[in-house]
Amino acid sequence: MENLEKIEGALRSFLDKDEIISPLALVLEYGSNRDQVSYREIEKNLRGVPKETIQETLRWAARWRLILPSWEKDFRSLSWGDRMIISTKPETKYEVLRVIQCLVKRTAQTGLWNPEEAVKEIFNAITDLNTALALQLGAWVTTHSTSS
Repeated sequence: MENLEKIEGALRSFLDKDEIISPLALVLEYGSNRDQVSYREIEKNLRGVPKETIQETLRWAARWRLILPSWEKDFRSLSWGDRMIISTKPETKYEVLRVIQCLVKRTAQTGLWNPEEAVKEIFNAITDLNTALALQLGAWVTTHSTSS
C-alpha cells in the first residue's frame, strides 16, 4: 500500500486529473512486473471503477506513453497516433515498456518520478555505454539540430 501511495504522489506532481490518479497508479504498479497486460487484467485490478474512468485512465496512460496498446496488424501505420486508440475488448493487450517498468519500480521505492534515472538504468542494463555522456550528447543534438 505504501508503494501505491508513493506512485500516486509522484503522478500528482505532473498529472492534474485527480479521478485517474489512483486507477493509473494501480495499473502501473501491476504492469511494472510485466511486458504486457490485457484489458481483462486491467478491469480486474480496477474492480469497481466505472468503465469510462478506466478508458480515460488508459487514454492518459497512452498520451504520456506509460502504457500503450500493443501493435496490431490492422493499424494503418507505425505512427504513435495509431497506438492511441483504446480498446475495451477483453483480449486487447497493452504494453508496459521496460523503461516505464523501471520508472514505476523506482518511484514505488523513492516516491520520486525520475524518468532520466530510469533511462540511465535501462541503458546500463543493456550496454556498457557511458549513459551520462549519451544523454548529454542526445540533449546537445536536440538543441543544436537545425530544421531543413
